[in-house]
Amino acid sequence: MRLPSPGCLAAWRADLPPLRERWIGALAALTVVSTLWNASGMAAAPAVLCAVFAGATFAALFAPMPGKDSATEAKENFRRLMRFPGFWLGVALFALMLCQHLNPSREVVMQESGWWKILYFPDHVAWLPDGIAAPFGFETRLGMNALRQMCVFGSAWLLLCALWCGLRSRRIRTWLLWALTLNAVLLAVFCLLRWSNGMTKEYLGYSTGVGSLFGVFSYKNHAAQFFVLSFALSVSLALTTWRRNAERFRKSGTHVLLAALSFFPWIAALCTASFAGIVEAAAWLIVVPALVFSSGLA
Repeated sequence: MRLPSPGCLAAWRADLPPLRERWIGALAALTVVSTLWNASGMAAAPAVLCAVFAGATFAALFAPMPGKDSATEAKENFRRLMRFPGFWLGVALFALMLCQHLNPSREVVMQESGWWKILYFPDHVAWLPDGIAAPFGFETRLGMNALRQMCVFGSAWLLLCALWCGLRSRRIRTWLLWALTLNAVLLAVFCLLRWSNGMTKEYLGYSTGVGSLFGVFSYKNHAAQFFVLSFALSVSLALTTWRRNAERFRKSGTHVLLAALSFFPWIAALCTASFAGIVEAAAWLIVVPALVFSSGLA
């Protein structure tokens, strides 16, 4: 067996994207993938874990990295972050939620009978945004308060800021999209297997009081929208790869694999029995041929 020469390995390493971008892409993929498999982030513990991973992805923008350009990259990421409107919108939203958490006008408590009771606080600051004091959700499945909302919205906000400011390499973005597509295919297969075997009442100790689960998802509407978006992602990636291969006069490529894999999220969206999901999945039967013909690939 012939091993690659040191010169080939050096050229391969030199052609890799910067280490910081590789870390950001890997942590972003870990955040999304782990959250989806962990009860789709609906329970309290998965929501906190998602926020931790998203925070680590955001911290990778500025963390020291090996290499002489580490400080320069961190400064450039900070400048991009300060110019990103989404960052300042998130700061304003978090300020609002923090104000609501510190200025509750009522409290929701669980009674011994199992019913919720609302207590009113007349001494809150009326001219400031007020909120509701409620359980976080570790003790009860129905908990939700401002801190948990900050975990949910903060995860998406930190992840968006990290991807917007830290990913400049098209190769890393393509790798990330491939990871999300393959994860969606595995999720579709897993959810279809659980659905076909009648396992719709509980997943990882989490159950819903309304309706039934669909695989890792608490609600079928959530599952349908996720799989429709995953199908759209795989189709878009397949068309992009197909166009690139056509420009290089290649008759085959990974677009064939992507087209085959996109079948699984589409079937999963239909099996959710969600009306909106079925309509959107059927609409894509019209959209995909239109995209193929409009792009000149057919």
